[in-house]
Amino acid sequence: MHSIITNMVIRSVLTYGPTVWWLRVRYIVSRTELSKLHRLACLAMKATSTTAIEALLGLSPLHVINETEAQVWI
Repeated sequence: MHSIITNMVIRSVLTYGPTVWWLRVRYIVSRTELSKLHRLACLAMKATSTTAIEALLGLSPLHVINETEAQVWI
């Protein structure tokens, strides 16, 4: 259920208009901010690392998703 919400809502909002800002995700600062947002989405399991939660829920890091979405539009 949690991954469905993440994929349907958070992911679609954060990857909207990827052609406008996809180059920004190559910067460490942007990746850090996206990682923080992803962590918030995964807070149901506080004691687990974000990377582990992503792996368990089958989620890709947001910077990877954004770059992939942008490539579709370019």
